[in-house]
Amino acid sequence: MLAGLRTRSRDRCFAFANDSISFLDSKGGLKGWKEANPHFSAAVYSGLKTTPRDASDPAFGQLVAYAAQLPDAVAGARRALDLGYVVRVGVLSGLLADHGVAEPDHYILLIGWEGDDFAFWDPDSFHTNSVEPSFGRLKFVPGPAATAGSAFGDFYRNGRLTTAGQERDLQCVDGKGGNYKLTVDAARGVVIEEHRYQPTVLQGL
Repeated sequence: MLAGLRTRSRDRCFAFANDSISFLDSKGGLKGWKEANPHFSAAVYSGLKTTPRDASDPAFGQLVAYAAQLPDAVAGARRALDLGYVVRVGVLSGLLADHGVAEPDHYILLIGWEGDDFAFWDPDSFHTNSVEPSFGRLKFVPGPAATAGSAFGDFYRNGRLTTAGQERDLQCVDGKGGNYKLTVDAARGVVIEEHRYQPTVLQGL
């Protein structure tokens, strides 16, 4: 029954994301105009790593290993956004992958980028408050920076694309086994609940 509920939630999220894409298309894309379709689609994962989960080691759950094509996929996402398209991203959002890394359990939409940061809109707005409600940020960390001093050795040799700016931010513990963490936003003086997203598939649409 729980598996069925997760599937329904994922499918509803996928449909909602597609409805949003259709709405943006009717308005001429993100910028009010769109150039030639980028025909951009990339699977960026190569596997999973299961990390220890006990009281002495904060839960990282399962981490996505990224494939050698990740940097090219990041460049493709930038081009698609520059052309006025959104980028639909399938992500793993939980501590553990229900059906393996090949099947996302959630979808978000990239709507802009600056440097190695990508802004996204999230249909599940309750736990995405890293920028403001309903919006968040993905961070691309190239391989050399991702492996320097990493507790996971060369696991991220091809880089990583996640909501985590620092490796420690990959932890997703809410004290109840959930898939988000509590962080303090000193500038706003609030405690926010933030998902840990790990993209596996990117598509320029």
